[in-house]
Amino acid sequence: MKKAYFILVWLLAATAVLLECLCVKAEESGSVQAKLPVSCTEKAYVHIEPLGKNNLMPDHEYIFITEEESGAFVFTYTEPGVYKYKVTQAMTDPGIEYDTREYEAWIYVLYQDDGQLSTTVVVSNNLDEDKSDSVSFGNSANPNATQEPGDEPGPTSTPEEGKTATDTSDRNGQAQYAAMLACSSTLLLLAFIRLRKQEATECD
Repeated sequence: MKKAYFILVWLLAATAVLLECLCVKAEESGSVQAKLPVSCTEKAYVHIEPLGKNNLMPDHEYIFITEEESGAFVFTYTEPGVYKYKVTQAMTDPGIEYDTREYEAWIYVLYQDDGQLSTTVVVSNNLDEDKSDSVSFGNSANPNATQEPGDEPGPTSTPEEGKTATDTSDRNGQAQYAAMLACSSTLLLLAFIRLRKQEATECD
């Protein structure tokens, strides 16, 4: 009986050390930010949407770019992967002739040699073959407009300031941790039952 309990305690300690190492490794890798720069020649609301279920959203779904200015979508990643997005303009102002290009942004998140995460942004669009690391829309004022550019309000579906999408990487990490814990507990229970059976057999 003592032997069984000794082995059970040893297995519990080994499992605790393993889980602790996994947690430390996750904390060491930390998180990393990526920026997707956007510029416009006329003021516009720029919209971003994920291409896939597991692509994290940036701080804001829309950003407003004033004339001849630039902005950026900001992302925070905690896991490596390739994250894909589509970037377009919300064509809400009849006083502006909008650039109709649709951009596709791929953000590569990889581990470096020191275990830290790094990002690389690659951007392409549906009209040009050239790739870059930013989005640029060439809008112009509409000479046939009946009102001045900028009189129209922004998109009605614009999220509240500061609203972000759910961080699916955190949920995935929690699910993986729970799965590992459940698996370890099951193995420990099976090992303990087997040892008890062996001891019972020896006693007989």
